[in-house]
Amino acid sequence: MNQEPDIQSGISNARLAVLIDAENVSVDLWPQILRLLALLGTPTVIRAYTCGKCGKWPSISGIEVIDGGAAVAGPNAADFLLAFDAGKLLVSDAADRFVIVSNDDGFAPLICALQLADKPTSIIVPASGAIVDRKCVKVADVAMLVPQPMTSAQAKATQPPQSKSKANVSGDAGGNRLSKMDETTIRNIIEARSTLPDGWASLMEVGHDFVPHKAMKGPGRARAIA
Repeated sequence: MNQEPDIQSGISNARLAVLIDAENVSVDLWPQILRLLALLGTPTVIRAYTCGKCGKWPSISGIEVIDGGAAVAGPNAADFLLAFDAGKLLVSDAADRFVIVSNDDGFAPLICALQLADKPTSIIVPASGAIVDRKCVKVADVAMLVPQPMTSAQAKATQPPQSKSKANVSGDAGGNRLSKMDETTIRNIIEARSTLPDGWASLMEVGHDFVPHKAMKGPGRARAIA
């Protein structure tokens, strides 16, 4: 009979088969993942799966890297390799529980299959956002999140929209960009006020002459800016 983990105390003698999707899990997160595994049981099999993209996983002691080779690399190739190996481990009865470590949400069928074979299966998800809506999380016995740094694209997406004042300064639509009429008026004032050979005119004088020409639209009438 499989021993259920005591999440609060972290005490469990269950043998764990830890299957890592090495192509979308950063090796830098391994120390955090290892601490979470201690809450579920004792890892007896730890394997990382890839097809020609091992990264730094071979340098981690205690992890067996299963590499299908770059020749067979392709969409979900490493995922199929992981699922096939999970079936072999299930038959060999090498573990009491399975733990899948992946940011991929395509392992829900595998989790259900292992559960039907009386092997409680958990998932550890390295992600930078909410995971409650993921299929794997919904079917797993235990789901754990390992926060990871956001990518530059994700960080940009979380930034607040640019304030209106900044948009006005940059000349965006709806801001204080000069109209063609205003530009023509300013050009004419500069030409009229210019007293130097190089064409320069006093900014104060230009502004003084421009104010009466600048109008703001009011309800049904135009009024000059004081």
